[in-house]
Amino acid sequence: MKKIVTTALLLCLSWIAFSQSIELSNDFRLASPYHEPDGANDVVRLKDGDFVTIAKLKGGISGKSDFAIERNNGSSFKVVWSTLISVSASEDFKDLYFNGKDLVLLSVIHLELEKKTQLVAYGYDVKTGSMIWTKELESYTIAPYIEVEHRGSVKESFIDVICEHTSPSFVTPFEYKHNVRFSPDESKFVSYVFDFSQHTLVASVAVYDNAGTVLKKGKVTIDAGYVNHGIFVNNRGELFIVNVNGSGKINIIRLNLDTHEFQIVEIAGSNYKKDELITQLISDDKVIVGAVELFEEKLVGVTYAIANFVTLTLDKHVTDKFDAAVFSKVSEARKALKYKGEENWVDYDLSHMFVSETEGVILVLEKRSLYADGYPHISPTAFDKKHQVEVNGHVHAEGILLFSYGKDDVRKWVQYVAKNQVYPSTDGLNTISYVIDNSHHTNIRIMYATSESMDGSVTTINLTHIDRASGKVVEQSVLPNESKLMIVRDYTMWEENDKLIVVGRKGITGKASAIVRYKL
Repeated sequence: MKKIVTTALLLCLSWIAFSQSIELSNDFRLASPYHEPDGANDVVRLKDGDFVTIAKLKGGISGKSDFAIERNNGSSFKVVWSTLISVSASEDFKDLYFNGKDLVLLSVIHLELEKKTQLVAYGYDVKTGSMIWTKELESYTIAPYIEVEHRGSVKESFIDVICEHTSPSFVTPFEYKHNVRFSPDESKFVSYVFDFSQHTLVASVAVYDNAGTVLKKGKVTIDAGYVNHGIFVNNRGELFIVNVNGSGKINIIRLNLDTHEFQIVEIAGSNYKKDELITQLISDDKVIVGAVELFEEKLVGVTYAIANFVTLTLDKHVTDKFDAAVFSKVSEARKALKYKGEENWVDYDLSHMFVSETEGVILVLEKRSLYADGYPHISPTAFDKKHQVEVNGHVHAEGILLFSYGKDDVRKWVQYVAKNQVYPSTDGLNTISYVIDNSHHTNIRIMYATSESMDGSVTTINLTHIDRASGKVVEQSVLPNESKLMIVRDYTMWEENDKLIVVGRKGITGKASAIVRYKL
């Protein structure tokens, strides 16, 4: 197994800080090195400070797997209760959340022999961990895929690309995938499954409350020549469909499933391709969409726009074509890290967008690529059945680009965090990549794990503090890592009373895990 590539930020010594110390650390079970590449690991924080984890205890790339759902005390990190569950190779966990009453686990069952896919929900008592109910939310027959030129299509995420090139029994196939997104207030969620068996692309859509009760169902059509970048639900239960065509025109459509009435707000096309779209609902009537802009598949800028569905116009549309400041920032950091060759400006994924009424917009990009023998470059495009080819691949995650825009929509600063991580693709982004915390009032914090040892064991956790006003790196901390903790991407870090809590995996095999509290 290829090891994590040695990485370090070669920054001025005055930036390096070792003031953080481990105040408390406690292991919890995570006994299988074969983690779901689609990010099935999860942490749910409860209002009283406790948190719930789900972790894989046993299972390989195929066959049955065993998981543990555990509630952990927020102060001592000790396990309050533990519930063991076992699932077949055809079942993959989708999401874990707390709806205010019960802990709910959403799961997809893909029965390929029967050509059927199901979304089920399991309810657990948050006080005891006992299962108290099970619901089958939806079930669809998957008809054979047909190729149709210029038919509407669906954008692959980077995680989708990883899953399409791993063992078919390890993940949910793309056509069987239930796409799930929650409303901003988390009172509702939408689930949708695409049908690739017709000449017109159609999604079967259902809106549920957070108890798993269906509120409405219907169909959504993706127009020919457009690529869908997601279907979203607001707090009223209305849908927003975001599609983009080859000329960079984005259609944001609000649809009422009950009346079938719809409205469209358009973001005009340009000379550049818009890709890697991120959508957030600012309110029930306002949507912000961010995107990267590409020319000949190379990153040349970023853009964002706010669609107002009261006026049916754009409140703003900001396009930032990169200037010398961006290129020099990246070039200098790459040279300091001794990257080989010049930046080719491909494979940048728009991973985060933070929106504030008082501060403006922050866009965060990470360079991500997948490669394997005979496949030197595999990038996300629109889904095609031919993409599903199993390879012995590796994920490569490189530098992080951050752009901050004020309320006047003028770029305030650009920052680049140089890193270089490689890991087997069967792990997805669970070990490499980064975690970002935007909750602190003065700093944006980025954390990622790296290795300086020949055996690939993780020896370093890097914590970068970026001043949100100026964009300057104000602190670069190397956190104590006695347990050789690896950050699990879909786990999280958070701060409580000047203490940073991190959940991650221990060691190169990941056959244990730990919760660590650092004193800042």
